[in-house]
Formats: sequence, C-alpha cells, structure tokens
Amino acid sequence: PDVDLWTYNALKSPQSASRRFGINLGAPGDRLAADGTLWMEFPKSGDPSASLEVQVDGEKLKWFRQHSSKVQGGRLKWVAASGVEGVSKLRVTLPGTELSQRRYQVNLFFLEPNAGQTGRRLFDVSIQGREVLKDLDVAREAGGSGRSLEKRFNGVLAKDQIEISFRASRG
Repeated sequence: PDVDLWTYNALKSPQSASRRFGINLGAPGDRLAADGTLWMEFPKSGDPSASLEVQVDGEKLKWFRQHSSKVQGGRLKWVAASGVEGVSKLRVTLPGTELSQRRYQVNLFFLEPNAGQTGRRLFDVSIQGREVLKDLDVAREAGGSGRSLEKRFNGVLAKDQIEISFRASRG
C-alpha cells in the first residue's frame, strides 16, 4: 500500500473541454485518482501520455519530488509530494473552443518542502485575476513542513484557460 504507482498512458490529449483533469507539478509520471481524475505530469518526461498545454512562469524555479510516504496529512499525498518553488504564474490552456464560459472547481495542493519555514514564506494566490488567498503560510496552516494542504475554489469561470498567480506578500 505504500508503493507509489506512476506510469505513462496511451490516452490521447483531450480535444474538448474536460470535466475532470489534474496537473501534477514535478510528478514522475501520470496517475489516475480513485475519483477518476487523470493527474498528468508536468513538465513532461517524454514518455507518451495525455497532456494539456501548461505554462509555468517564475524566477529560479526549483522542482521537488519525494516519496508520498514522507507527506503527512491531507488526501492525495502523492499529488503534494512533488511541486515547484518560485512559481509566479501557472496557466492551463483548456482544449477546444466549442463551449462558452463554464464553471470549474479548482483544487490547489500545497506542501512546504523545507523545514523551518513557518512564518517565513507568505504569499497571495489569485485565480483568473481575483485574489482568493491572502498571506498564505502553508507550513503554519498545514501544521508544519512536509504536510499537505488543499484549498478548494468552486465556481471559477473560464473559457480558454485557467490562470493562477502567486505573489510573495512579504519577505
């Protein structure tokens, strides 16, 4: 049960707006969650798999990955076990243009990978240009470093893309 199961898949990339997808930053491959969400690795390792167009901006991006057994708390520990530090903007281009704006649920998974960061790394999060989190301290809110924190946002309007911005709020 503690084995991390990652793979590539022979699925074609979605050609129309999908009801359920996940982008797993820094992941070693793709993985299907119990709820049917296909979590796709980014950046791509080169193995065949479905993907969406993803753009990650930031200075000095630092990718991390660890075994999910090292992650405490939360659900989908294997999603929180990898990620990127230093990101300022993440943009996911939604496939197809056949639909007008629709509402999405956006779940963000956070993990502070470095010990001793409580109170030292605070940032604001915006989705589609609207601030949704102010002065987020992942380590404090999750109960320490190495602990998963999930934030859920319902009713996010999008047609062509979903854009999430991160801005250091101090320090």
